[in-house]
Amino acid sequence: MNPMRSKEVADLAGVSVRTLRHYHQLGVLPEPERGSNGYRHYGLAHVATLLRIRRLTELGVPLERVPEMLDDAAPPEASSEVLLELDRRLALQVERIEAQRREIARLLDEGRRPDLPPGPSTADLVASVSPEIAALERDAGVVLAGFAGAAHAGDLRRLAEAIAAADAGGALTAITARLRDLAPDAPDDEIASVAHDYAALLDDAIGDLHASRTWQLLLAAQPGQLPSLDDDPRLNAAQLEAMRLLGEHLEA
Repeated sequence: MNPMRSKEVADLAGVSVRTLRHYHQLGVLPEPERGSNGYRHYGLAHVATLLRIRRLTELGVPLERVPEMLDDAAPPEASSEVLLELDRRLALQVERIEAQRREIARLLDEGRRPDLPPGPSTADLVASVSPEIAALERDAGVVLAGFAGAAHAGDLRRLAEAIAAADAGGALTAITARLRDLAPDAPDDEIASVAHDYAALLDDAIGDLHASRTWQLLLAAQPGQLPSLDDDPRLNAAQLEAMRLLGEHLEA
């Protein structure tokens, strides 16, 4: 029987020739001697070992753990240890997949875009009043969610729900319209009035969320940790000043 060549062995094992060569480079699969024609000549042991490697990798065994799994002299406990660790990793993957499926189901149920944080968005409420401010609120929500991280997602969701509930009588859209209508040269008292009323609305909506770890995390953000609104082209000078005054109130 003629010895098998790389392409024939790869085809039999269901891997690519590139993968076969990669196994040789890593030392996972011993490299056979070359014949006088320069081709590698594979025998029964090489092909069997390659098929065993494929079996292990299909189970998810990392390549760096494969040699010890192929060691026929190793005690059974060695393989059990690798399999138990693999099972633990797979269990975590299952949990992540199940969480992803729950989130996808919620997005489908709420009809929300998947690229935005979970929960209601105040941007949706004010979009008809001012697309520019709505876009700004959307971006701010995305950044805050990214800064806070998944551990604080529940607080941010409750915060968004509370602010959205505050618009039951149109209060949020009304204050957004006033912010939208601030002229660049608006008088100080008009700017302060918008900031004050906006802050009062948020105070009523946020309630006990002021004491949450997430709120404290956001207030404790250091310069450079979050982007500034100072150069945002969607706000004029008066609107920026109103946002600055609002920020001062929230930090108080």
